[in-house]
Amino acid sequence: MKNGIAVRTIVEVGMMLALATVLGQFIRIITLPYGGSVTAGSMIPLLLIGMMRGPSVGIAVGILYGIIDYSFGGWMVSVVQWLLDYPIAFGALGLAGVVWNPARKGLVNSRWGQSLLAVAAAVVGLGGRFISHFYAGIWFFGEFAPEGVPVWKYSLGYQASYLVPEIILSAIVLFFLAPPLMDFVKKRM
Repeated sequence: MKNGIAVRTIVEVGMMLALATVLGQFIRIITLPYGGSVTAGSMIPLLLIGMMRGPSVGIAVGILYGIIDYSFGGWMVSVVQWLLDYPIAFGALGLAGVVWNPARKGLVNSRWGQSLLAVAAAVVGLGGRFISHFYAGIWFFGEFAPEGVPVWKYSLGYQASYLVPEIILSAIVLFFLAPPLMDFVKKRM
């Protein structure tokens, strides 16, 4: 039985990585000139795996996705910037699993409450990604800031221009999708 759970987790991880990669690399709604894009919900599979399997699996899968994302043409000006923009930023998506804790979810018995918990999971996971990109922008991409604009304001605005729509889209989808999907997964385990 334990091997069955491990195999199931590996299959789920592979499916979520593949889905996130297809949505993130091939279905972009808006692409910004210095990196970052609004996608057709590419972060949702990564948030879901963290919610389904917990933060440790979610963070590990996010780190793997960050490396995959970089391999599709990412930027690297230093190792620290690469860590902040890829493994750390996408690994932060696994924090959704901290919010969507089965014990906490048990305290929220209504679908409405579970839906709000799913929105909180999306905001926390993508918020962690936002913070990581924000600091990378301050420390490594300040030269792109227009004359007279503080680097922190430039980084904040740049990251918000694509991550706020991504947070909103992910939160809306998870509001409707997460409670029934998690119930389905729980019944199949």
